Amino acid sequence: MNVDNIKEEYLPYYYWMHTIPGVGNKRIAKFLNIWQNPIAFYEAGSTGWKEMLSEKWAEVIFSHKKDWNIEKNWEKLQIEKIEIIPKYHHLYPKQLLQIYDPPEILYAKGNRIELSNPSVAIIGARLCSPYGAYMAKDLGSALAFAGITVVSGMARGVDGIAQQAALDTGGYSIGILGCGVNVCYPKDNQKLYYDLINRGCLLSELPPNTVPKAGFFPLRNRIISGLSDVVAVIEAREKSGTVITVDQALEQGREVYALPGRVTDELSMGCNKLIKQGAGILLNSQEFLQDIYGIIAVKDKNEGISAKKSEIDTFGEKIISCLDIQLLSLDEILERLQKMSFGSEISYSKLMECLLQLVAKGLVIEEENYYRKRML
Repeated sequence: MNVDNIKEEYLPYYYWMHTIPGVGNKRIAKFLNIWQNPIAFYEAGSTGWKEMLSEKWAEVIFSHKKDWNIEKNWEKLQIEKIEIIPKYHHLYPKQLLQIYDPPEILYAKGNRIELSNPSVAIIGARLCSPYGAYMAKDLGSALAFAGITVVSGMARGVDGIAQQAALDTGGYSIGILGCGVNVCYPKDNQKLYYDLINRGCLLSELPPNTVPKAGFFPLRNRIISGLSDVVAVIEAREKSGTVITVDQALEQGREVYALPGRVTDELSMGCNKLIKQGAGILLNSQEFLQDIYGIIAVKDKNEGISAKKSEIDTFGEKIISCLDIQLLSLDEILERLQKMSFGSEISYSKLMECLLQLVAKGLVIEEENYYRKRML
């Protein structure tokens, strides 16, 4: 079937066909190969199904047809503003047609006008470090400013941070779900879920109301990589779902970049191993954009806080300059200040007072008496 053969009146019947118990991509493709379109399949009836399929399948389909109200269920989808995009439909992402086992049907919720635009998948650890969170936010924001779509799985950690940064920069992001597009998972990413609906798009090959299950996520991951030109890995353990996504990306012929990290950090083992195996090295967002898309100019991430910085004194500026995205204790901060030949006269009380002022201004983050630079 090609795009010219997919008519709008077919869409409610695609939905019915996809909700038949036990039906997946291969079964849908078989039905369409026999009956050419979903209306012809629907109207074949028990006699037609028994002629071409096993009696067991004919009974399953007949039972589903009897219980499923086409008009009512299609109306529910319209109310929830969920769209159906069959393979070869003009809205179907062209990149997915190139992968093995592309979804026969996609469900979309949100603004899906940029599904075939240049895009980068940002993936990584759910329990990422401050370093990973900083780099995910930086790369997501830089890509968005350059007009590149950020694709990810709306998961905790790297995925969600990168997508939220892209949207907050005014860019576009696509969230690929391992559940129905009307199901928010994980629950603590609810803000991102609604932001993606309003300013990006949610996609799933699973019918609406499908709850997440472990087996759905590896299948979801092939869409994340398949929809993207490049996959950027921000922190990953040696054995993780992220590495599985990378394997799928390589099978699909996608480029892979990885963020290097310390060899003693478990969260960097997966990335360092990928680099050893030949993945591109993600040093910074500007170089990445130049390598992949030939883009040099990137928005100054400090622009939004320049006014706050002008309000602090020289001592405060020195403290900010010696902070890192990793948490530091008071002793470590004082040691760094002393190496700047600035700390010989500093007391703990003065340092604490200035740090609290910087925290109040939003320039420094405090976590249980440890401090780090604000992630821009």
